[in-house]
Amino acid sequence: MKSDGVALPGSQTRFDGRWRLSKRNSPITQTVDRKRHGRGSKAFRGAFQRLRAAPTTDRAIWLVCSGGMLSLAKLKVEFAKHQPEPHVLQFYHLVLSTYSACQSVGVRLRILCAE
Repeated sequence: MKSDGVALPGSQTRFDGRWRLSKRNSPITQTVDRKRHGRGSKAFRGAFQRLRAAPTTDRAIWLVCSGGMLSLAKLKVEFAKHQPEPHVLQFYHLVLSTYSACQSVGVRLRILCAE
């Protein structure tokens, strides 16, 4: 969520209330609870700040590529070619720069995709 030392923005209890959905040019307004389960915003923010400040906290970003968006088998076939397709090389450089950025702040990168 945030890897810097700056405090989380917004009100301490911002997500404890109800959220109002109002559609443009419609008299219908709906409200729903923002919090689905668990502690309130203030307790969560405190726990989050403590975990973020602890050097032993395991930090990871999961990039979920569902719906056949990315296939590991097809990627391996492309990388085995003498000249991979340009979009495959662009993907490789994007992933490499994302991985590098994650490593620079101590975050593990996990990419979940089709086999």
